[in-house]
Amino acid sequence: MIIQWVFTAAPKLRDSTKLTRLILKPGDTFNIACEPVGGTPPPVITWSRDGHLLMTSSRADVMGNQLIVTSVQVDDGGVYTCTASNLVGEDYRVFRLVVEGE
Repeated sequence: MIIQWVFTAAPKLRDSTKLTRLILKPGDTFNIACEPVGGTPPPVITWSRDGHLLMTSSRADVMGNQLIVTSVQVDDGGVYTCTASNLVGEDYRVFRLVVEGE
């Protein structure tokens, strides 16, 4: 008889701060990252803005655990959330982006 052990763990993100506020000027670049430091199976990273899943666009680039928005505009302001999830659980970080002129 072969016994196989399967270890599972919910993901954790490196920074325990749940809310970070960022203030930028129009035209700046917004570059944020979430770094998972655990999780078995490895977590999947997703990004959302104001509760809606973010996809790559002409100014926004989602690259794994990193989100880059170039030439920030006033209407880019909002709540950005990075979620690390696997079958066991999830962890998240929230970034409140304020663009001067809002």
